Amino acid sequence: MKRHKNSDDLKGLHIKNSIESWMSNLVDMYDRKSMPEKNDTAITTEFTLLDEWNLFKRGNVLLIAGVCQASALCNSIALNVARESNANVTYFLTAGGKVQHAGMLLCADALVDASKLFGGFATEEMWPRVTDSAKKLADSNIYIDDRFSLSLDEIEKRLKEVSKDSDISLVIVEGLETLDRQNRKNMEDAWDLIGIRLKKMAKNFNCVVLLSQEIPIKYEENDMDFNFKKSHLTQLIAYKELIREIDVVMLTSMEPFRDRVTVSVFPNSSGISGEASLGYKKGCRRLFDPDKVP
Repeated sequence: MKRHKNSDDLKGLHIKNSIESWMSNLVDMYDRKSMPEKNDTAITTEFTLLDEWNLFKRGNVLLIAGVCQASALCNSIALNVARESNANVTYFLTAGGKVQHAGMLLCADALVDASKLFGGFATEEMWPRVTDSAKKLADSNIYIDDRFSLSLDEIEKRLKEVSKDSDISLVIVEGLETLDRQNRKNMEDAWDLIGIRLKKMAKNFNCVVLLSQEIPIKYEENDMDFNFKKSHLTQLIAYKELIREIDVVMLTSMEPFRDRVTVSVFPNSSGISGEASLGYKKGCRRLFDPDKVP
């Protein structure tokens, strides 16, 4: 029987590739086992209630579903975490946009109005803050991977590379629609497997995995009831299998006529529920504790 050595398709099927992958996973597993046990502590977000509720424990997977400002909350948490002992924060933007995202982080850190800065209307007093934040972010331990439609294998591979330089504290994945799209092409029910895999990554890298997803709902003034907001989690029905596997689900919504964002925490495996009202600087999209105005 002839063996088609030049066939790329057959090369991909050869047992050598599977053995190499299996051995690589085996070596990684024993490398992790030989490492000293890490402390299962929570990372500090600098949001008083979120920290008191102990939501951001290492090994946890959280979902922030945003009626609005989900990304702003993620960025605010990332900046606060990165400032603490230069902690490692790694972003995965599954729909792309690394440069634009870096600009958003810079404006949020500098507390400058992004529309004025990028629209050519920056004031003289903005520039010292912009240059100071640019230097601070350049020296930070923040990584951004914006490859489109990232697979979980690619995310795990990148985390292995990043973790060689420093321990990872926070991983942020923005945009669930394009996450692992290729492997989900014919698997509508694959979200539970994705949830299990993300949970495993959070445990293996001893970090917090934070998922961010905007949902297209607008609230009216009389729609601020907690149970009403909870009912809108049905907008995430496509991700229900994923939600079952994660630890904390949060929903962000603007408070009418106020520069405030409400973060509603719904009971999941954490068993915690409640609401936190956070201050919000609209121009720079930065959230903060009301008693800690930046």
